[in-house]
Amino acid sequence: MKKVLLVLGLVTMFSCQKEEIKTNEQSNQETQQDCNCDRVVAVKKFYIVGDAQSSDPSGTYHCPITTINDCSEIQKDRSFNFKNEYSIPKVGECYDMGY
Repeated sequence: MKKVLLVLGLVTMFSCQKEEIKTNEQSNQETQQDCNCDRVVAVKKFYIVGDAQSSDPSGTYHCPITTINDCSEIQKDRSFNFKNEYSIPKVGECYDMGY
């Protein structure tokens, strides 16, 4: 009877899978942030119509942009002008504020 219990104990001990526990150091390495990146938090866009008397009557997009650096948690606000709507950064993207 003791041998049966011993065998059953050994079988159950080796059949169990070991659960991997991640330490804080391992999880920090996996979610390491790019400290050179300013993540876009908010973008407002205003279309400014060009001067009708100039040779280029097309307008520009005036965009106040708010970004935050996830490493330093510094928030920056600046305004940019873009010729087309496709070049305007989107919320969540990495953007170089030019500082």
